[in-house]
Amino acid sequence: MQSVDDFLRHLGLERSVRPMDLLEEQFYAYAAEELRKDKCSPGLMAKAFSEAEGDEKKADALYIKLRVIQLKAAFERVQRSPIEEDASKAEAVSEPIYIPSGAASSQRGEDLFMVFVGIAGLIVLALMIAIASQL
Repeated sequence: MQSVDDFLRHLGLERSVRPMDLLEEQFYAYAAEELRKDKCSPGLMAKAFSEAEGDEKKADALYIKLRVIQLKAAFERVQRSPIEEDASKAEAVSEPIYIPSGAASSQRGEDLFMVFVGIAGLIVLALMIAIASQL
């Protein structure tokens, strides 16, 4: 299972003893950089564009906001230990994971994907153990 430090390193971010608001600022910077490099998720950008009713500047701002929400959720999933969660909490962790379209072919994107595959495997294992212990 990947550590929180490894997760942040995959995003090109660093961890220190920081309050969450500083980490959130790094997530905003990461999302803005995705936008600047035109490496946005097509689906997420389409959602932002739709909600901004075609206004490109508003869509860009909304994309950053939505992407930060995704990054925070992914960070929280990596931070939690799925084995310690009960089955109801584990189900919430299994929602779809976004991988930036340009990163899917890159090593960084593949590594991130493998992290989430590993987490999903641990969740399934935890559920199997919980079910077996009830039999």
